[in-house]
Parts: sequence; structure tokens; C-alpha cells
Amino acid sequence: MNIYFGASGFAKEIEWLADVLYKKKEIDYKPDFYVTSDADNSVCNFINGIKIITESCFFEKYSSDAHNYFICVGDSSLKKNIVHKIKNSTNLCSFPSMVHPDVSFDSREGMVSIGEGVFICSKTVMTTNILIEDFVHINISCTVGHDCQLGRYSTVNPNVSISGNVCLEESVYIGTGAVILQGLSVCSGSVIGAGAVVTKSVSEIGTYVGAPARRMVRM
Repeated sequence: MNIYFGASGFAKEIEWLADVLYKKKEIDYKPDFYVTSDADNSVCNFINGIKIITESCFFEKYSSDAHNYFICVGDSSLKKNIVHKIKNSTNLCSFPSMVHPDVSFDSREGMVSIGEGVFICSKTVMTTNILIEDFVHINISCTVGHDCQLGRYSTVNPNVSISGNVCLEESVYIGTGAVILQGLSVCSGSVIGAGAVVTKSVSEIGTYVGAPARRMVRM
């Protein structure tokens, strides 16, 4: 079975990605059902005709069987938490990656490495010598330059531009339209706000906004 964790708009987008690949006869990862938190008011509803069930229902009835899992949430910490729950409940799990067929990247062996549970959406362009670690999400129309490393559980929202030699550590969240200049690093758990321009490496966890990006200070 193909189990999609998440029941929001991003889950719909990943189902669409799976449908594109299915129609090209590359894979059949269309969801059997979606899983959401017990408190979610969308429980007992459907997404495009596919049933939504609660986490407690899933782990009680289904987690002992072998499944393909797709973590369709953008929040990095929530992604990590869901993966740990699944891995702690069963060793019969796999986390396939999906790359839209119009994504452009250096397809020569070893030039772009993609981990498990990765989603790369339409119109994204990646160049060469890139490492995309496990459970990274890259949304539509992003660019990723040469020699970049995107750490586990990171999320890159639409229209983000990441220049060459950039390192995102684990669980970095980058908002829509942000820009990260060449040769910089962003420390684990940081948030780069929509439209921000990162001109210096981020070494202190926090939320960074503006152009140039500066750390928000709570009063």
C-alpha cells in the first residue's frame, strides 16, 4: 500500500506528482489513503476521492504491514517526528522518492545524489555535484546551484534560488521566493522567510527575514 501522511494542500500536490509519474508508466505510487493527526477536523473526509484516516487508526490497524510511505508535510520538525513514529512502529517500511519528469539536473552517474523520501516538484532546475539528503522537499520552480548540500528534513518552498556551494544543515525551512547567495551555510532548524535574501552564513538558529536577511528578535 501507498500511505500518504498529511491531508493538506501539499499532500494534494504530491498525489498529483504521483499521478504524472503513473501516467508516464514510471511508478505506481498513487495513495491508498491519507493519514492525519487525531485532532484534524478533515478526518472522515476525502481528498480527490481518497479516504483520510487518523494516525491512531493507522498505527492500530495497518502499521505492522509493509507499505510505501510518503511524508507530505512541509514543517521540518513534523516531518522528522512522523518518520521516527513510522520507523519505531515497523521495520517493514520504505520511503520512495519522486522527481517530476520536467526537473532538469545533471543525470550523469553520481553528479546529483538523492536520498529517500525526497520530493522534487515541477520546473525545478538543479545543476551538478549536488547532494539532496533524506526527506527534503523542493517545491515548484526552484533553482539549486552546483556543489550544494541540502540537509535532511529541509523544505524549500516555490521560487527559491539557492546559489552554488550552499550548505543547508538539517531541518532548514526556506520560504517562497527567498534567495541564498553563493558559498553560504544555514544552521539546523533555521527558518528563512519568504522573499528574504541571505547574504551571510546563518550560524544561530532563528527566523531570518528581509533583504539582506536579519534574525528576528522577539520583544
